[in-house]
Amino acid sequence: MRQPLPALVIPQVPAFCNGERSPYYLTNCIAPAVGLIALQGARVELMRVQLLAALAYLDDGDVGLSAHLNPLSGKPFTFEKTDSGFRLRADIPGQKKPAELTVGDPAKIDVPAVVKPEAKPVSPVSN
Repeated sequence: MRQPLPALVIPQVPAFCNGERSPYYLTNCIAPAVGLIALQGARVELMRVQLLAALAYLDDGDVGLSAHLNPLSGKPFTFEKTDSGFRLRADIPGQKKPAELTVGDPAKIDVPAVVKPEAKPVSPVSN
C-alpha cells in the first residue's frame, strides 16, 4: 500500500494562485506552474487509488475497500450504495467539491448523455 502524499504539496498551491509574490523573479515565473502540476499529479494519484479501491470492493467487499485510503488525507473513502452500484467520494484539501467515482450499470447511472453533432455530407473536390 502506498503512503499518503506529503501534506506540503497541496497547501503550497493556493498561495501562488492567489498572487502571493516572492522576492525572486524566477520563482514568481515558475512556482505557479509547478504548484499546479503538483496539484494535478495529486488528483491523478487520487483517481488511481479510487479505481483500485472500487475494484478491491468488487473482489473482496468491505475488506478490500478498507485496504485503500485517500492518498491526500490518509482517511478511508466515503462509500455510498446506489440503486445501480456504489459511489466512492474523497475530499480534496482546499477544494469544495469532492472527487467522486460512480460504479454500476451504465444504463441506470444518471450521467448526461454525450450528444454527437450530425456529420455534414462531404462534397467531392473538383479541379
